[in-house]
Amino acid sequence: MSDDTPTLSSVVGSMAFQIEHRFGAGDVANLRRASGAWSPAFWRLLFECVPEKWRTTSSQESRWATVAAMLATCVGLHVPQSRAGQALAEAGWSELRLVRLLEARGDQLEPMIRQVAQYLASKQQRCNFTDIAALVIYQDDAKPAAEDARMAVARNYYRALLKKPTNQGENQ
Repeated sequence: MSDDTPTLSSVVGSMAFQIEHRFGAGDVANLRRASGAWSPAFWRLLFECVPEKWRTTSSQESRWATVAAMLATCVGLHVPQSRAGQALAEAGWSELRLVRLLEARGDQLEPMIRQVAQYLASKQQRCNFTDIAALVIYQDDAKPAAEDARMAVARNYYRALLKKPTNQGENQ
């Protein structure tokens, strides 16, 4: 990366761009699979897009594999204008599922992220996947980043949900 101070948003945007415009169908399919972390496409994506200091452990690499799988499932749907919470509300993701997503950590989180990605892809719902990537990347940080990520998703979900009068009470 040429920028000395990348942000999570710029890294996720770069990954989404690479997957959509530079990878073939076979590479994208490999990234979507649970074994995607072993694919050459994942390693090219990791080394081209993610700063080295963000991928120093196998745990961090596994988290980036989850982010790559999400982006590969939702090719062409990453847009900065639609916050994840808003996108989930607009797509009809239930409040119960939102709570489960926001409470998930460790081994529980990856399957939840895959469910979110599959759901949004099935609805062709555009989303800023940086918000969801933050749930994965920062999930157990001692810093406020993890809690900030969860609160941002919840805040944007309920803001969007409560703006739609036809959805009030529907997702309980």
